[in-house]
Amino acid sequence: ITWYKDDKEMDRYCGLPKYQIFRHGKKHSLHLYKCTEDDAAIYQASARNNKGIVSCSGVLEVGTMNEYKIHQRWFARLKQKAHTKRRELEEARSRGKENMAHTANARRQDFLRAASPERAQRKRKSHSEANANSPPDSLT
Repeated sequence: ITWYKDDKEMDRYCGLPKYQIFRHGKKHSLHLYKCTEDDAAIYQASARNNKGIVSCSGVLEVGTMNEYKIHQRWFARLKQKAHTKRRELEEARSRGKENMAHTANARRQDFLRAASPERAQRKRKSHSEANANSPPDSLT
């Protein structure tokens, strides 16, 4: 069994003094101690085996934190996660395009250097040198 509070996995070994997770044979339980409004949340237990997964959940209301407010907070967090993920994907896509353009330019330059290493020297030859190295025109 895995326990969750507002979709965050609860650590079975580090919960004290706030909570404890118990297992007695086939019976599993979560015990919360000295609840405050910070503990108001959607709690979920999920069981997994080779046949699949089954879950159940419940809302713990504490003080002024009623079910409506707890769900509002949960959806606000979900919306924030989606916004953050969308921004990360857009930034990654943007970096990918920049990297692709930079990589393509670098590959092009590497190709030009490899294809014609003396290309730069040929550009520097003067017009008279080029004429001196070319064969003379034949007259007929």
